[in-house]
Amino acid sequence: MDQTLKSLAFVLIAFLACTSMVIMISGAVIASGAIITINGAATYQIIDGFGVNVNTTWWYKGVYGNTDTLKPAIDMLISDLGAAIFRAVIEEMDWEAANDDADPNHFNWSYFNRVFTSARFQGIWNTLRYLNQRGIRDHLVISFMGTPPSWMGANYAISTTMEDEFVETIAAFLYYARHTAGIQFALVSPMNETEQVLKGWYEGPNMTDAVQFGRVLTKLAVKLDAIGMNDIRFVAPDAASQSFFQSLLSEMVKDPLIMSKLYCWGVHNYGKDSEGYNNFISGSASQNKSFWVTETCDIANLFGQLDDNARAYIYWDGFDSVYQHAIRHDSRWTTPPNDWCYWMKTDVGKPLIAYNWSTNSWAPRKQFYEHAQLFKYIVPGAVRIGATANNRKLAVYAYRNPDGGVVIVGRSTSSGAIAVNGTLSSGNASPTLGFTYTTPTQNMMKGAAVSVNDTGAFSVTIPANCVFTLSGGQE
Repeated sequence: MDQTLKSLAFVLIAFLACTSMVIMISGAVIASGAIITINGAATYQIIDGFGVNVNTTWWYKGVYGNTDTLKPAIDMLISDLGAAIFRAVIEEMDWEAANDDADPNHFNWSYFNRVFTSARFQGIWNTLRYLNQRGIRDHLVISFMGTPPSWMGANYAISTTMEDEFVETIAAFLYYARHTAGIQFALVSPMNETEQVLKGWYEGPNMTDAVQFGRVLTKLAVKLDAIGMNDIRFVAPDAASQSFFQSLLSEMVKDPLIMSKLYCWGVHNYGKDSEGYNNFISGSASQNKSFWVTETCDIANLFGQLDDNARAYIYWDGFDSVYQHAIRHDSRWTTPPNDWCYWMKTDVGKPLIAYNWSTNSWAPRKQFYEHAQLFKYIVPGAVRIGATANNRKLAVYAYRNPDGGVVIVGRSTSSGAIAVNGTLSSGNASPTLGFTYTTPTQNMMKGAAVSVNDTGAFSVTIPANCVFTLSGGQE
């Protein structure tokens, strides 16, 4: 090839690198191109944190075992994943197997002390204390799941005459947790997916309607104030469906006491879009309360929801475990994990960390590293800023951390590499961006640092089928 043809070839390749085209030359995939624009002047929600749901007990061969087994997994979730929020599951809500006494305004501590010193609860306190030791306090959410004892109502419901007893059993747990077990916490999810019992899924007590849910929540707020726990705030209602969430919100906002106790709205979303929740919350009389997606799963879903203004995203589930309500609700197995996003068919719906029975050890799954690309770099207090990409196979978001550093996170679904030309406006704390990526065969790989020039321009090649992070400032 003469020099003129070589020059034309180089010009053609350079042109294609700035477009979204993909071509083949002698069987090799040439990187497609994309232009991304990061606009620090456009600001959206502040991030309270990314987090995980975790089971606080360890069930082994039919009995509750030593929850020290969970500590290495918790260490991974905090140190390696970067989880800042832990929604700690307490299940089932049946620990008051027989009524402690006939007075719901009196704690029979001789009864409750026996309950809360059992092997099951010793494990719960052990796990919660360890989370406290690892710095999880303000963003520790006590989340009650499963169904109440049968004496409170038929078909796992709470009869109207037993609502005060139901409130007492929750309050007894919370009081003991703080004053006897020494757990530091202030956030509580009192009931989980209360509409699911009618489907045969025993995720929470069977609330007959939104009116009862609101009435019970009010009674719990009054009870907690009466026992000196007026600092407790609710993350609620944690409904399974958007339609029931709307009914519950409409009922909850009627009571000023509930709203004074509400820390944020809790929603569940296992799809790629939370816009419906956002629109309803922002367009209703929600009294400017933000919302957390307290259950979600799969990196594709997360990237579909990041622009819907939730202030936190909490992955279900953190590590392999056995949930008691899952055993009952469709006769699931008793080998961990037994409550995961099985409808996703493959490993993508399983917990972030796998347990190996033969070696009694833990190992991260691929989705652990994919989510670490966000969790580890976007810290609580970060604000989402404007980010656009002109390639449909490239999803990009950007955040400014409290230290001023800009973090760009993205997901490529392209079968070939993508050559990116980017522009970062309105400042960045560092003249370089660290580059990390996770592909189907590589985990948290460090690429060469990316230089940002005086005008905010930078260039980087994104590998095929990956989740990546470009991070300025602290890492």
